[in-house]
Amino acid sequence: MKSGKSEITRIKNLIENDRVNAGYDFSRMVESDLRRLLSDYFDLSSPVHLDVVRINDGLGVTITLTANRIKSFMTVPHGD
Repeated sequence: MKSGKSEITRIKNLIENDRVNAGYDFSRMVESDLRRLLSDYFDLSSPVHLDVVRINDGLGVTITLTANRIKSFMTVPHGD
């Protein structure tokens, strides 16, 4: 049987982690934006996957994908 303190800690962690999840639509929107951006530089061979977790007082953000190659380009475009 779990102690009351460990159960409270578990519930607190669940609530904090739930706050991290901005929702399915948010993740899909960011993944779509990342795919458009990264496809300018890489020949992507898998979907982009975004994972956000709470780390101490912040967030850990992991972006996972695979690419066949880096696309060649001559110069880096400069924004105005």
